Amino acid sequence: MFDSNRQMLIVEKYEKLINYLYPILQSIPRTHGVAKNLVLTDLLIVPSMMMIAGKTGQVSKLYLIDAQLATVRYWMRFLVVRKCMTKHQDVHQVK
Repeated sequence: MFDSNRQMLIVEKYEKLINYLYPILQSIPRTHGVAKNLVLTDLLIVPSMMMIAGKTGQVSKLYLIDAQLATVRYWMRFLVVRKCMTKHQDVHQVK
């Protein structure tokens, strides 16, 4: 089973990541709107997946969360490589 304190710590750390990335992603120009919407959707679905995994106690749900986080990392790389983010955003991205 999951330790609820550890689960909440993970959620809190992810919340910090969202608070950091959300304004950056929202300022991406409209010309890249499809990619921006996809990465925001993928980024914002993770906390509910964490809550479901914690409530059900199913370790297999952690694999789904890991795959979702890999998708978020993919989209962040995509946005940087395609120069969808400004120079300032690129410099301050999470490495």
